[in-house]
Amino acid sequence: MDSTATIQLLTNRVRHTYGRTRRRDWRSILRFLAACTLFSFFVVFVIDRLTQLPAPVRVLLTLGILVGIWGRMLRRQRAQIPRCSDAEQMAREVERRARRTRPGGLQSMVVSATEFGLLGRTPGSAELREQAIKRAAGDEFDPTRWKLHRKDSEIRSWKLFGSTLGLYLLWYLVSPASMSIFFSRAIGLSVPYPTRTVIISVSAPETVPRYEDVHFVVEAEGVLPAQGVLKVSHGRGRSFELILNPNPEEPGRFEAVLERPTESFTFHPELGDARGAAGAVKVLVPPVLLSGELLLHSPPYLNRRPVRRPLSSFQIWKGGTFALTLQTQGEVERCILVLSGEEHELQSTENGFRIEGMQIDESTSFSIRLVGAGGVENPRRANFHITLLEDTPPVVEMLAPGQGGYLSPRSLIRWRFRARDDLGLRNAVLRATLIQPEVLGDEGAVLQPSRVLHVHDIPLGDFGGITEIERDGVLAADTLDLTPGMHLQLQVGVRDDAPNRAEDEGWSETVTLQVVPAEELKRILAEELIGAHMMIQDIREDMEDQRTTLDLRIQNPEQERESP
Repeated sequence: MDSTATIQLLTNRVRHTYGRTRRRDWRSILRFLAACTLFSFFVVFVIDRLTQLPAPVRVLLTLGILVGIWGRMLRRQRAQIPRCSDAEQMAREVERRARRTRPGGLQSMVVSATEFGLLGRTPGSAELREQAIKRAAGDEFDPTRWKLHRKDSEIRSWKLFGSTLGLYLLWYLVSPASMSIFFSRAIGLSVPYPTRTVIISVSAPETVPRYEDVHFVVEAEGVLPAQGVLKVSHGRGRSFELILNPNPEEPGRFEAVLERPTESFTFHPELGDARGAAGAVKVLVPPVLLSGELLLHSPPYLNRRPVRRPLSSFQIWKGGTFALTLQTQGEVERCILVLSGEEHELQSTENGFRIEGMQIDESTSFSIRLVGAGGVENPRRANFHITLLEDTPPVVEMLAPGQGGYLSPRSLIRWRFRARDDLGLRNAVLRATLIQPEVLGDEGAVLQPSRVLHVHDIPLGDFGGITEIERDGVLAADTLDLTPGMHLQLQVGVRDDAPNRAEDEGWSETVTLQVVPAEELKRILAEELIGAHMMIQDIREDMEDQRTTLDLRIQNPEQERESP
């Protein structure tokens, strides 16, 4: 074999050994990368299972761990196995690997032969050159006979890869569902992990007024814990926990209350091994009612001026109307008057809100509802009462004469009455009605019915609007054309100080007097006088007897004790 063929053989051996060694080392590297990739996915699964990260964070975490492990492995292996195409560098790398495999390696014969045969840089005779090339081409220094790859790395890669496969096999055997769910979540899908406790729903308001309690309701099924936790976080990084207590009347229902929040927050429930979806509650500043003014209009028949007064409970006459003006603080979209269960929206003005012409038919109450941005309402609403005043006719009492009296056609009739009214009294009239009584037969049959002969209305003067009055006077019977046998009915009517109202009169009860001749009247009066004297005499005698009895008891106290 000539030197040229020997040099070519030597070069092919070096290239073949270098390529084979590099390929086996790269297979070890790929096994390392595969094992580390699978292990990194498992680490991400554990972190995701414990923290329930959102989709963007899951994807970024997975990519970050993969890029970090791959980059570190590639940098290390690339430095240990340089990529080259020069025969001298390949020979030197083969020599370096041979020294790690066997003592003395290849004694630098391959490197020397490469320098002598290919490069011709080594000084020396041609005989020495030929001898070095031939010796290097012998079987003793043939690098293809040796396995020069990194066996320790290959063994470690197989162990790591096998351990990772065993870990995944165990994972699959224990929970295949969580494995499939994890890889779905790793690519960004929102798939929840299976849990023994399943959260069905989480109820909480989206918006709530400031300082109003927030109620949370979590419904779950499956394995229910004794209690749960509601984790609340504010925008400034502050967080705390609320206890979710079970409702004894409704199994599977857990409740919690956050008292008087002042700022918006996020939350998520945790029951057993289940973690509910995160939610948010926006705390809004509710509108505030600063002040209000009422304008009360009395009904026209009272002829009174409108009255202004601050917002409060008030009284109003039936038939009257009222207007309401309100000043508010904060952003108010709607202002509503809730009157007797019905809602009336106030119109917006430059200074607030206003409504006019409101009228009621009975006593009732009202409140003010303010609706702000986001639908938030004023939480505390004062209830104001409206008392409806109804104008009643005057109350009139006939004090004299008494019912069932007697008079003659020429008697003087003394009358007296008392009247009162809430609006005031205007005037009064004394009505005298002459009646012819009915005529009865022997068996009680009505031969002639009673009939009104004449009606006299006698003015009693004007009263100027006072609310209560008592008046008396004398009426001469001879001015009424009375004859014995008639009946005289007396009644006092009083008008109140509301001239435009239809029913503004009040009447007393009717007093009926019998008209008898003068002689009969004297006899009746004499009998009444005798009866009165006898009554007085009886009273005197009775008093005298009682005085005598008392005197005896005072003079004989011992006898008084012995008497039964």
